[in-house]
Amino acid sequence: MSNSPLVLAFRHRSSLVLAGVFPVAYWALTSAAPTGAQLAVGGVLLAAGASLRLWAARCLGKGARVHTARARDGVVDWGPYAWSRNPLYVAAGLILAGLGLFAGGGWWGLLLLPGTLLVYTPVVAREERAIREGEGAPYLDYQARVSRWFGLPARRQDSPPEAYPWKKVLRREVGLIPGLVSAAVGLLLVQRDVLPLRSLAEFTRERFGVGPGLLAGILLAAGAIVNSVLLERKHRRRRARRAELTAAPGVLEPSSEVAA
Repeated sequence: MSNSPLVLAFRHRSSLVLAGVFPVAYWALTSAAPTGAQLAVGGVLLAAGASLRLWAARCLGKGARVHTARARDGVVDWGPYAWSRNPLYVAAGLILAGLGLFAGGGWWGLLLLPGTLLVYTPVVAREERAIREGEGAPYLDYQARVSRWFGLPARRQDSPPEAYPWKKVLRREVGLIPGLVSAAVGLLLVQRDVLPLRSLAEFTRERFGVGPGLLAGILLAAGAIVNSVLLERKHRRRRARRAELTAAPGVLEPSSEVAA
């Protein structure tokens, strides 16, 4: 089970999202500049995605970044988790849709929102199964009340616990806003050939017969491979450290850790 497809999908979820980046890269290299309306909608989507990610991270606290599929501090069912079981993935979809509009994909860029959720479905399936196994009835009740992606907010019988401090959230997500601004500006600069990636794509087409689509695919595939190799190395180091701790006298294996 440690290397089942769903486990691998969860562990390499940051590589999977590059599938959604491909159309953004392709549009940036080939499409006409976006209209003012498309830039406005794209900006709204980027702001909504960033805000949703920060809000969800504040509700999760330290559980916002985990290496294994589990509920680190129990079932979270407040904030955005009252209307979506997976707001972090919805946020990723909003961000990619916004970037698709900035890249010149036209209104087709909006399809990157449902496309991202489709790509993340196997990740979510692994995550939800692991949390069900770890949390039992509370999570089953939560699944019955809240939709996987979108839905009406579920009512709570009690007040939500105190959220993670904004200062710590922003420290953990320090690269989010600068990264999105840089990506949006970079896409506009590519289209205007201030960043000469279009010229490079034209050169590779004429010299090597490699078109923009194939070039974008090769670069993203290389990035995904490198990222996955690094993730596997980190995973092996974490497993080795956990094995050392478990083997040490008087140290018990953490019962809350889901095997991955």
